[in-house]
Amino acid sequence: MMRRLLPLLALIATPPALAASGNSDSATGMASATIVQPIAVTTTADLDFGQITSEATGVVDIMPADAGALYSGGVREACAAGGSCPQPHAARFAVTGEAGRSYTITAPASLSIAPRPAESFEATDLPPALLIEAITIRTASRPDSGANGVLDPGGQDHFSIGGRLIVPPALPPARVVAQIVVLVAYS
Repeated sequence: MMRRLLPLLALIATPPALAASGNSDSATGMASATIVQPIAVTTTADLDFGQITSEATGVVDIMPADAGALYSGGVREACAAGGSCPQPHAARFAVTGEAGRSYTITAPASLSIAPRPAESFEATDLPPALLIEAITIRTASRPDSGANGVLDPGGQDHFSIGGRLIVPPALPPARVVAQIVVLVAYS
């Protein structure tokens, strides 16, 4: 009799292999997307360090708050304020998008600007590339937040970019230029 109980006990102690096919459940998930107005940026003014002379190494600082230029070291403004020369100023950009949305600006921390010959000078007389460093950003909506802004109820804002131009001494006449690529994105 003991032999008959062992197979019966083995059968009772073995767990079921799979749940019955009638034991199932389901759930429904959702797929969604929110469409927002695209963010856009346009240039309204370029960063301009003005017309300068250089007797010794120096710098020209342009603040993004449009306070004009600050000259130090051997660099001087070539034209008096209010003269016929273009006046130095920060770069300015306009941002449009969905009203009330926050956004972030990405710009280079520094960049090299290459010379282009003046009309009356040869390309062999060109100065070396110059460095713009300490590039800073100021938004109209959040002036103390650096590269962070918020679009007004009309979906608009603007920001300015300044920087520091490092100028070596005794440069030949030339115009130096570079592109400042900025990226704006909702944050």
